[in-house]
Amino acid sequence: FSRVRDSSGSIWSMGNKEAKYNKDMSSTINFFKPEVYPNYAPPFLIEADLQNVVYVNEAFDFMASGLTNAGSGVGWADSWTSSDAGIGIDENTSLAYPQDIELNSRGGHIIEIQNNVSNERLFEAPLSLASGTFYLSFLAKKTSNGFFEIETNNVSNYSRFGVGVAANGTVSAKSGSGEKESVSGLFQNDSTYFVLVKFSNDGGSAAVTRVKLYKNGDQLPAEETEIDWDIESDPLSTGVDQDRLVISINVGKVELDEILLGNSFISVTYDKDYIPTYLPEKDKPVVNQLIVQGLIDGVNVLIPITGGRLTLYDSIGKQLYSSMVFENLFFISDSFLKNGNGFKFIQYKTKKDYYTAKIFR
Repeated sequence: FSRVRDSSGSIWSMGNKEAKYNKDMSSTINFFKPEVYPNYAPPFLIEADLQNVVYVNEAFDFMASGLTNAGSGVGWADSWTSSDAGIGIDENTSLAYPQDIELNSRGGHIIEIQNNVSNERLFEAPLSLASGTFYLSFLAKKTSNGFFEIETNNVSNYSRFGVGVAANGTVSAKSGSGEKESVSGLFQNDSTYFVLVKFSNDGGSAAVTRVKLYKNGDQLPAEETEIDWDIESDPLSTGVDQDRLVISINVGKVELDEILLGNSFISVTYDKDYIPTYLPEKDKPVVNQLIVQGLIDGVNVLIPITGGRLTLYDSIGKQLYSSMVFENLFFISDSFLKNGNGFKFIQYKTKKDYYTAKIFR
């Protein structure tokens, strides 16, 4: 760690290319061309890192008793539709995430006791499964005869990845156009699960879907490489675009909530507004966002009010560094950011204010 530059407002300059930061934080940063000053990358807000994008989310918020013709979240083209009675909603309560999952539930949730009902919703932009990786997560709970499926599909009814849970607790993973791979007895009745699904395709004949279930007491690893997947489908060929998400409830009482579809493990397992439970301010209602500038060799933290304490944690709560700050910029090198587990969480505290930021490097 080191404090960087002076506090006059100028961060970098060369010729007429300058990135500028006002001490009163009233102005924006002027971007410069990397070829003019190649040692630095343009400033950006780490929380908006395009490596971790949520394509669609659905918290079943602000809905009445049914899903049909309703919808919340982002990334959708329109509301939920149905060719049958449609799926029911409890608009007042949410399912709770298991204790170790760093996401916040909000809004209402699906609760359905009818048989053979379904809803679908179009994406704002289709997903091309010819290559690449996609991640899906959601909360689920069922009774002894509950049977449901969540999967992507298209106008030709070519469903290419998703997950299903049968009445006996068998969990199935779909990949490509082939049969589903399944594990019996995996989903226990009357327990809330965080369901994580990963679809990956190398562009050839190796489209694979993996599924992992987490309930209270299970620990979600900080790194995806540490996951021991419950199910892994056989590799199959597919290149079909998917333009919608379909939820089907075949029988029994089923509850579902908090659907996230993104391009990375982080995008569907962490919430930028979540405050880790190891911080004493976890119940504080107002949290301000720190602005972080990405550099080639680390990050600059823009300090809004000097004289506070900056502390760096890793994703499991290990304190990596703590220091008082008396300048408007504070530099954190990549050598520190690579320590510890997973993403890094910055906490900055003054006597009256509390600021946070997450860094994914």
